Order: sequence, then structure tokens, then C-alpha cells
Amino acid sequence: MKTLFYIFKLFIPRSVQIFLRRKLVEKKRKRFKDVWPVLPSAAKKPANWKGWPDGKRFTFILTYDVELQHGHDKCKQLMQIDENPGFVFSFNFVPERYTVSPEFRKNLEINEFEVGELGLNHDGKFFQYKKTFDERAVKINKYIKIWNSVGFRAQKMLNNLS
Repeated sequence: MKTLFYIFKLFIPRSVQIFLRRKLVEKKRKRFKDVWPVLPSAAKKPANWKGWPDGKRFTFILTYDVELQHGHDKCKQLMQIDENPGFVFSFNFVPERYTVSPEFRKNLEINEFEVGELGLNHDGKFFQYKKTFDERAVKINKYIKIWNSVGFRAQKMLNNLS
């Protein structure tokens, strides 16, 4: 089903994609209600762990996965909203789907926001074939270096962990 979805995704209106995602989330929410927001086994401290800095009791990470150009265009507004409470967010962009200018990335860095990558072109094919993965990995590493990215966040792995 997932493979078919990514084949036909280009032809599915965005509103229908969002609708389908919401339905999927509703099903998952029921299925995982006993382990959200924290899986009990994940709540245990790792062996030899010294704890969070400054004696803090917990941490959380806030990220924005910017999939489309219109999302990119709203990032400046998000930066202003996020600055007020003192949070630092990670913005993950899709380098070959829309333009993320060097000036914009520099502005994020100056304001202490992180810049990361979200796939290469976000087409769902990254993990489909090893050859595709190997070809795209070279480009991704190039972007990480050029962008001074904090890292790469993979799009859906399509349940193929290997």
C-alpha cells in the first residue's frame, strides 16, 4: 500500500493526502494509547548516564519538517513565535524540492535554530532500492556539508529497517 501511495502521491490533491494522514493517525492513536507519550521501557535511564545538563529532569525536542515551499515560506513567522518562549527548534528542509537560500539558512543559524535535511526530494523512494539509496546518500552528504546541517532526518523508511 505504501509503495502504491508514493507512486500515486503526485496525482493526489494535498487536501486528500492530509485527510488520509488524519485517518491513519486516528487508527494509530487508538493502537498506541498505552505507550504515548512515553513508552514505559524508554523511561528507564541508560546505564552510566550522567543525566541532563544543570540537573534538569527531562528534555524534549521540537522540530519542523518543512515538506513544501509554502511551509518554507512560513518559517520566518515560526522563528518569531518560537523566539519568545526561549525555545530553539530544528528546521528540516528538503533540498531538491524547493529553494532554501544560503541567506535564510544563515539567518536560522544566527538566531540559534538548527538546520537539518528531510530527505533529498521527499518522494518516498529513498529506501526503496539500495542503488537509489547509495546515489542519494552522496548528494545528501554534500548538502550536509554545504548547509552546515546538524543532520539528516529520513522520510518514511517504509518498514524496511535494513
